[in-house]
Parts: sequence; C-alpha cells; structure tokens
Amino acid sequence: MRYGNRRSAPTPTLPRSTRGGGKFLRMFPLILCALAFSAFGCASADQHPTTQPVMDIPAEQALPEYWYDQPDVAGVESLSFPKIWNACEKTIKDYRFDIDFMDWREGTIASEPMISKQLFEIWRRDAGTDGDVLEDSLQTIRRTVRFQVDRTPEGSYVAHPKVVIERLSLQSERVTAVEQFRGAFLPLQPGDVVGGVGASSAPVQYWYAIGRDQTMERHLADEVQNLVK
Repeated sequence: MRYGNRRSAPTPTLPRSTRGGGKFLRMFPLILCALAFSAFGCASADQHPTTQPVMDIPAEQALPEYWYDQPDVAGVESLSFPKIWNACEKTIKDYRFDIDFMDWREGTIASEPMISKQLFEIWRRDAGTDGDVLEDSLQTIRRTVRFQVDRTPEGSYVAHPKVVIERLSLQSERVTAVEQFRGAFLPLQPGDVVGGVGASSAPVQYWYAIGRDQTMERHLADEVQNLVK
C-alpha cells in the first residue's frame, strides 16, 4: 500500500518578544548562586560585631596635635613679619573661617573648627579635592586651619599652613523593645550612657582627627604668596 507524502506540521515558535525569556531561565541558577554567596559573605563578616574596633588607628593619631607635628608640605617666605602675618590672617578669613587665637610671640594663628563644604555649597573653598567634598557630604567633617610663622637663620620669615580634618562620632540609642522606639529619637545629652547596664562610659559624641588636607594647605600657601608679593 502506498501512502502519499505527508507534510509534517510546522514547529510552533515563540513570539519574538518572548524569546529572551530562555536566556533569563538559563541564567536564573547563576543569579541564585551569586545572591547566596553574597549573603554568606555579609553574614560571615558580621559574626563578631562586638569585637570590631570603632577606630582602627592608634589612639595618638586621633588627636589633632599629632597631625600638627607632622612635616610641612607648603611654605611662604617673606622679609616682613607684619606683612606675612596679616596675609595669613586675611587668608583664613577669606576661606570663611573665624579666628580662634593669635599669638605673635609664638607666631601662631589658628581658626575655629568649621563644618566642611557640602556638594551644594559651590561658593566655598574649604575642601582640597572633589573627593573631599563628596566625603564631607556623606558624613560630618570639620577642618581647622593653623599658620605657624617662624624666623629663619637668614632673618626672613616663613609661614607654614596646616589643615587638620576631624570626623564626628555620634552614638545612637539601640532599640530593643517597642516601648523604646519613641525615646530613640530624643537628643542625647553629653552625660547620658548609651546601651544600658554595663555599657561603656564613652561620650555620646566626640570629634577625632583623621588626617591633614594637604591639597588645601597648598592652596592656602598660594593665597598667602599672592598677598606678600
């Protein structure tokens, strides 16, 4: 018995708009594995949170005086002490800092600490680089300017600017029960103890030094140099 040639039915195909779903299904196990590994990494990194130090730096480096004692990166020389002294004072004020103290005998001019420039404050100049401005906007940072004017053996005077950067450390109240939720948003006083019984007696908030703004120090030296010409 002979049969005629039968045409096979056409193979159904997915619409063009749904063909990409196959790629996603093939990648889905890989995505799950990546999420699992990332979750495991986060969990393992936080196994001993109470043993992590708050500041992973030596205690002496948290003090501004440590950074003031570090070597200078810029200096301006002049034959006239009043001229270079007035130039340093004017430069501090031009950067919108307030004068904290001036000591002619020691040759020291220091500003009061000032919260550093934020991203939207385009008129301010108290940050060395764009990266510094971004860091200042993400956390509470302040800077202090100090000029040290010394006499050289040749009889001239050299002014060295130094800018110390400090970061604010602010403790927060832990919420371990529902009734503590409302009190968690009340401002803490300097004498308060955070954490309850057995908690540390560290201050609620304090500033600690994190380094020097050497780029800003060079900018300050350039400003003084232009004034003493």
